Amino acid sequence: ADYAQIESRVVAAICYRLFGLQNYIAGTESGDLHSLAASMVWPDLAWPEEFTIEHCIKYGPFPKDMLKAAKKLASAPFYRGKSRRDVSKTLGHGTSYCGKPPQMSKHSHIEVKLIEHYQQVFFTAFPEIAKWHQWVVQQVQTKGEIVTMLGRARRFFGRPNDDSTIREAVAYEPQSVAADYCNKALLRLHKLQLAGEFPAVIRLSKHDELVVSCEEKNEALVCAIMREQMEEKIIITSPNGDTRSWYVPAEVESGWNLGRLSKDNPNGIGHPLDGRKRIETPTWETWKL
Repeated sequence: ADYAQIESRVVAAICYRLFGLQNYIAGTESGDLHSLAASMVWPDLAWPEEFTIEHCIKYGPFPKDMLKAAKKLASAPFYRGKSRRDVSKTLGHGTSYCGKPPQMSKHSHIEVKLIEHYQQVFFTAFPEIAKWHQWVVQQVQTKGEIVTMLGRARRFFGRPNDDSTIREAVAYEPQSVAADYCNKALLRLHKLQLAGEFPAVIRLSKHDELVVSCEEKNEALVCAIMREQMEEKIIITSPNGDTRSWYVPAEVESGWNLGRLSKDNPNGIGHPLDGRKRIETPTWETWKL
């Protein structure tokens, strides 16, 4: 089980708590932030009529049929083997973490001009991101410390005017909250396991991902318990006193090994409860026969 776009959702929660702005938090809860951003960067394509950030703010997540149509359009081949959605995902993540076009171009192999255009549209659509970057700079230069929304504090001892220190400070809270949010779920599942109420064995914790093993007959129950324990709802408050519920949805998949489901690995990780049966792998003795 892993969290859906957890760091982006944490950034959105941070911005709401600091400034009360809802553009980015509405985008992360829209159902497909990356396709939504792509629709704003390349508006001339045949996007669904109401596939806009304004619709999200007013009505909430997009309907499933609208999401499906938009994602299909955004996933078409576009640039050096990447789709517009792929480009949007890469550039959105880098832009949120204070990435500059020359450095982002070097790592992503995307032209600087395209990155500059993307960032211009991104910061216009989500003005709270730039405000958050400025807030982080102020915190580092005046206090030398960032305290996360979950209460974890960290001091920064690098030069407060260096770009490297600022980028480190910008990335700190989203990554820290993502790990803490996941670790709290891990502890809750561990307590249930000790109490005999979670019929699975915890095998792995990796940043925003938890891996367990269980008997096939308990798969549905284990998936349901993991979602329930991982999707912790938190009340966040804006500067003017408005409150809203915030959480990160968990996506659960299952299989008989940790590889991805494919033709070469029919026992790999895929969607749960899909009716698959385990395919026995031939042993040396059966192969000889």
